[in-house]
Amino acid sequence: MRVSGYTLEEMAKKMEKIMDSQEFSKLEEVVEELRKLARKYSDDKELEIYQKRIKEICKEKNIKKLGELIIEIKNEAHWRQVGSASGTSLPYKDYRRLEKL
Repeated sequence: MRVSGYTLEEMAKKMEKIMDSQEFSKLEEVVEELRKLARKYSDDKELEIYQKRIKEICKEKNIKKLGELIIEIKNEAHWRQVGSASGTSLPYKDYRRLEKL
């Protein structure tokens, strides 16, 4: 199983708030949340990639790279939500995404 698009969307929103305030130290909290999710959803390899990229961004304190990563996570969240609405990624159809469209 993979993390739902809604969870990824929440993570992206947290990261946007951090980007707006430019408090890179708070990104460590996001990394910790991703670490917990990666343990729970070991099949979702994107989480590990996001973790590594956020750690690099923390070291560099690069706003541009953080913005690019947020966009990438939002895109992934969107497609996972569409997949869950159509029933392709879940054993049932999750219509929450269709309500937003």
